[in-house]
Amino acid sequence: MNINREAKRFIYNIIMLMMICLSIIAVFKIDVFAFDWSEEPYVGLAKPGSKVIFVKEWDDDGDLSKRPKEIKFTADLVLAAEIGNPTGTTTRKEENVPITLKADNNWTYECPRMYKDMYCVAYWKNSIKELEVDGYRYAGETVTYQELYGDDFVIVKLKNTKQEVKVTSTQLGINGVKILNGRHFENGDKFKFEIKNSVNAPEGQPLPDKNICEINPTSGNKANITFGDFTFTKPGEYIYIISEYLPQQGSTEIVPNLAYDTTAYRLTIDVKSNEQTKKLGVNSVKIEKSLHQENGPWTQLYKGPLNPNKQYCDFTNIYSEPEQTISLMGTKVLKNKKLADYGNKQFKFIIEAVGKKTTNNKYEKDSVQPMPRGSVDGIYIFKNLITGDIVLPNITFTKDHAGNEYRYILRELQPTKDGTLNGEALEGAYKINSVTGEKTKALVSADGNVKWVYKGVIFDNHVHIIDVKVDLIPSINNKEEVKVSISHDEQDSETGLMKNFVFTNEYKASTILDIQGTKTLEGREFKKGDNFIFNVTPIDNAPKPVNASGNEVTQIKINPVSGNSITIDFGTLKFDISNMDGKKEKIFKYRMTESNGKETGMVYDTKERIVKIKVIDDGFGNMTAKMISNPNDLTWNNKYNTIYENVEDNKTNQKQDFTDKKVKTGDETFPLVWVLVMGISCFGLISILAISNKKKRKL
Repeated sequence: MNINREAKRFIYNIIMLMMICLSIIAVFKIDVFAFDWSEEPYVGLAKPGSKVIFVKEWDDDGDLSKRPKEIKFTADLVLAAEIGNPTGTTTRKEENVPITLKADNNWTYECPRMYKDMYCVAYWKNSIKELEVDGYRYAGETVTYQELYGDDFVIVKLKNTKQEVKVTSTQLGINGVKILNGRHFENGDKFKFEIKNSVNAPEGQPLPDKNICEINPTSGNKANITFGDFTFTKPGEYIYIISEYLPQQGSTEIVPNLAYDTTAYRLTIDVKSNEQTKKLGVNSVKIEKSLHQENGPWTQLYKGPLNPNKQYCDFTNIYSEPEQTISLMGTKVLKNKKLADYGNKQFKFIIEAVGKKTTNNKYEKDSVQPMPRGSVDGIYIFKNLITGDIVLPNITFTKDHAGNEYRYILRELQPTKDGTLNGEALEGAYKINSVTGEKTKALVSADGNVKWVYKGVIFDNHVHIIDVKVDLIPSINNKEEVKVSISHDEQDSETGLMKNFVFTNEYKASTILDIQGTKTLEGREFKKGDNFIFNVTPIDNAPKPVNASGNEVTQIKINPVSGNSITIDFGTLKFDISNMDGKKEKIFKYRMTESNGKETGMVYDTKERIVKIKVIDDGFGNMTAKMISNPNDLTWNNKYNTIYENVEDNKTNQKQDFTDKKVKTGDETFPLVWVLVMGISCFGLISILAISNKKKRKL
């Protein structure tokens, strides 16, 4: 009986120990698969089979109208691959992995099981980049880890919250009054006013839902001007220009004998997100005025919060009879560069009086030929607006000019001391053949291939001819009225209307940079038959290097036969303005590697190098390129060992783990637990057998 009691007590103890062991297993399992990720920069396990899933959540009350069809961004992931050796799983961090979430896929994206021959197994927290969505505010990420049916899931939920602020033109203070001096409005009068984006406005700046105001007043001398509502979906400083539309000569919209108002108003709206509520709002409004369109100078009229105490954008036209004022329009185009970079130092143009037409169809100088106010000896010089608009100054014709036909020429001022096509060159200016690109000393002719180049800009050499015919005709009120008919080389052949003059300049700048590296060998000298291969991969559309023949270089082979060091010629990098994306300074990157050869005993330097080249365009036709990476990055050091020597050092040149802190896998924990369980189980079984044998002996 004592033995039975002792045996029962022992068996009970063994059962309790087994339960404790099972509890330990459970604790270890929870510790591995429900790891506290709050202390780690990543979430997930480094084992094939784990899944990383991205999910987009919209906080917009189900309003689908503003949602895009897809969103593209990048994230940093942890990759793992089974390499089939006792070391287990190799892991590394992969940065800027491209990801696309689509509405058609219910805004869910599961990383492929295999990405670059490796499994996506974990997500690097807070690594999302470029997730801006117009009309929404990025509200951050929520990352959870789950284990389901033996699989591991990392769920990354990305939340966007709808945001917008709407303001009226009245709240901004930009409505106004049209005033006509000299007569009252009549039937047929039509005036237009426009809000457009300033040249300094951010890209994609929204316009109001009514950006053109057209009025047709029939009486009185004042009429109201109103615009629409503005809707903003993200913080920023938004800049607009408000001006009267100047109808082109020949248009049916022009009012005879009327001098249009060239005043411009600049509206700046500062939109900010409240730090506490995260809601958008208009922080301040600024209204400025210029008498010369967008050229300035600007006079501040108001700066403060919404709802100023008055409306500021008034325009005044002046009617005079019997006379007619013409104001022609043109456009300045500058390729590969922004006109805004020149500020108020824009390109200059000259309008010159050729003379009055004679009976033999020739033109002779006429001292009373109408010219813009401020002209000297029949010449007037002016600049284009910073927007690229060319507004020719007003020229007024009266009844004294009736019955005559006048000729004018319009051209761009050239980079010569007197501005003429073949004057003495300004310092640094030179001429080229625009077809071949070669410098020349030939004369410049109108519309010819020889053109001036100054500070990187190729100048337009076109000369426009403008003919103006003046007549005196009876008006509907039995009064005489001056009628001006204009023709020039930019006339539309179908409608007969005059088109805008266009002057096109082109900015050019370029530079080259030779890239060389060094290959060294330790352990022996180079010998005949040695062969080393290097790879050059441009990153983010950087230009590819070219060899002396002009062919693109992506792989370089060298065959040194002596010595321990040799130069590697990676070719020449050629940069021009087309590579700069409108920037004055840009960094280009290249991935350079040595291929792992097959020679026994040779330890190849296969470490990846990222070489950075900094290119600067000074804006005056001068471009420079300089390598800003460590020059030692372009040195590849190989070691040679005999075939009997340990070549394990070759492993050190392979890609290293992404961090010194290993991803938690639990692979080293479970074997220890099972050894413990098996040991206790064996101990319990041996003890039971021992008690049983002891009982038998006593019996």
